Amino acid sequence: MEQSIATKKKEIPGNSVQQADGFYPHNRSRVIYAAYIIAALDITWMFLQFSVTPAIQGLVIGRITTKYSEGSLLLISVGVSAVVGLTQAAMQNVFHFCLTVFPMVFSLSLFNVITDSMLTNAVPSSDTGTMMGLCSSVQSLLLTVAPTIGGFLYEKHGVPSLGLIQCGVNCVVLVYLLQYGLKRHQPKHRE
Repeated sequence: MEQSIATKKKEIPGNSVQQADGFYPHNRSRVIYAAYIIAALDITWMFLQFSVTPAIQGLVIGRITTKYSEGSLLLISVGVSAVVGLTQAAMQNVFHFCLTVFPMVFSLSLFNVITDSMLTNAVPSSDTGTMMGLCSSVQSLLLTVAPTIGGFLYEKHGVPSLGLIQCGVNCVVLVYLLQYGLKRHQPKHRE
């Protein structure tokens, strides 16, 4: 009685366990190794999120917010983010991505700090906590939705599409702020 190739069992040397064809213990170790690499990458991004970003916010952004107005800093953050998107669309390797990480973190941190400041200054001091809660909930919602949209764009159109969309959206926001936004809505200073 002859067995088919798919159901044929082999004895692996040094292993008393019968294995089906095509699945050997070294394949399992590759999967485990890949899981550890992914976990290490996740820890690296978490380290960057919780250590580098606050350091940039504290050392760099804290100093420039005392020298420049909120409106000009908002324009700078949107402009830098548009340039970062354009460079991400043109990047060819990981080194190019590493060159764009620091301006990207700077622009996103500056945008986060300035928009939170402008929104909390726009409401009475009794509603500051409510506004900070709304800002935080919107940020959490975007952190949930953005990976799905980014994954879809990456699958369908590739890496350059992410940078081009970032550049396009930031250019539209920059033109809007230059034409209408900052002239009509000057931030109110609380007493």
